[in-house]
Amino acid sequence: MAKGNLIAVLAFILFLSICGIAQAAEDAFRQADAAMVSKQYFQARDLYRQVFVSAKDAADSSRALLGIAKSDYYLKNYYESDINLKRFFKLYKGSPHANEAHLLWGIDLMRTGKYKEAEEQLSMVRGELQEKADIARAELQFNLGETAKAEGLLLRIDRKIYENDPRVLYLRAMILSRQGKHDQAVQIINKIPDEALKAEDMSVGKAAIYYNARKFADAKKMLNAIISAPSSRIEDMQAKKTLFEIYSAENNDDAALKLAIELMGYEASDDLRLKVISLYEKKGDLDSAFRYITYLSNKKTRSDELEKRLKKMQEDKDPKADEYLLKYFIYLSIDSPYVIEASKYMEEKGYKEQAQRLLRKASRGRYGPQASIALAQMFIQDQKFSEAKKILTPITTDANYSGQASLMLYDILEREGNLKAAEEYRSRAVRVLTLQKDYAKVGDLYMKAGNSAEALKFYLRASHDGDASSMLKAADLYYVSGKRDAARMYYKKSLDSGLKEPKNIQWADYQYGKLTRSDEYLKKAEQGGGAVSEAAGFLRVEK
Repeated sequence: MAKGNLIAVLAFILFLSICGIAQAAEDAFRQADAAMVSKQYFQARDLYRQVFVSAKDAADSSRALLGIAKSDYYLKNYYESDINLKRFFKLYKGSPHANEAHLLWGIDLMRTGKYKEAEEQLSMVRGELQEKADIARAELQFNLGETAKAEGLLLRIDRKIYENDPRVLYLRAMILSRQGKHDQAVQIINKIPDEALKAEDMSVGKAAIYYNARKFADAKKMLNAIISAPSSRIEDMQAKKTLFEIYSAENNDDAALKLAIELMGYEASDDLRLKVISLYEKKGDLDSAFRYITYLSNKKTRSDELEKRLKKMQEDKDPKADEYLLKYFIYLSIDSPYVIEASKYMEEKGYKEQAQRLLRKASRGRYGPQASIALAQMFIQDQKFSEAKKILTPITTDANYSGQASLMLYDILEREGNLKAAEEYRSRAVRVLTLQKDYAKVGDLYMKAGNSAEALKFYLRASHDGDASSMLKAADLYYVSGKRDAARMYYKKSLDSGLKEPKNIQWADYQYGKLTRSDEYLKKAEQGGGAVSEAAGFLRVEK
């Protein structure tokens, strides 16, 4: 055979081979497409996968991969569909099927709550699929709470589709339900056949519309039917969420709690945990409520929820307040001022070790200097001066707390007998506390130094700022110096300004009663017990 004829024969054989491959691919696509049309999505996915594996042409590969993603979409495997669509655009950017892939990906992303990415994909859809993209974008805007924008997009759609398309009818009903037009919403959602509702993942939405219309019995019947045979894990979760809302609205706490705990297997969100906590509290099960608070993933929310409940228990003098505080204080945020308040409460109750542990933790947080000072005060009370000094010395460089820290170091050093160093810190404390306008502490320093005249000046300054304790100290200084009219005035001012310490109140009552010969105030002082009470009683008898 001549060389030219041989080449022609080989070319013809190659042509037939290519035609055969193309025909085989087309036959495979025909079978896969037929399975898709007949809603045999598992079969369709397998057939598309076979084509994808054997395809020699990029156009066939991209079409088959899109078919796999579409099958997963209809099977409500949205995450799997999303993975294959990512793969599609990575491998076949110039595919003739890109427009349809953008639409499908946008809907996929919307179904999984990725609204920003969904909008990006839907905005890329062009041509004959533009109307379907507008319907999807209307649903997206509805999900974002933009009801007016959703309505505007739907009004752009062809009238026939607007009146008959199941997805459009569903969206119209959901919009009416949100607007409180419940009868109209029920009327429109009832136009959609059950088969279409199930196929398009709209069955739970119908139940929600009935729930919003206060048709609880019908809504529960629908939701229980879905839960008994869900078409997907997502549908099952959505149905249980809606049923949970109905149980909550009906105050059916036991059923709501049972369902909420079941839902946590799907979605352990803090919002759901907070609902569980609230339900346990309604049932009076504080142990479970507190336990679930510790499961909150947001540390600030967790701390705030604990703080709110612990504070209330302390205010109500709940007998279990100490137990819960000791058990859960480790979950409190180091950036909350309550940790210092809680540590003082624990110290007063005799739980010094736990109080110190909490303050050490808080010293690393936002209120670190206050926590450190509170911790140092505990060490001073225990005469652990070395540890207190280690904590206080660095704080002397803090502009806001150097005066207080210097004052405490002065007290420690004086107790230790290091009078020279103590005097240096006393001078620093006077200087800084005066600048900080902490006149009450400056007055105390001058009193300790035996300078009552300077002490009185600063107590009077603090009194002008409303410090009741300084008013009482000023009254005492006036009294011992023989200025009884001024003393009487400041004792009364201290009482009127809200003295808090019971012993101070008793003393002010006694002194004011003595100076004014008031039986009323002496009687109050007598009720306080102790030596002051005896003195007040003696004066009343003497009168």
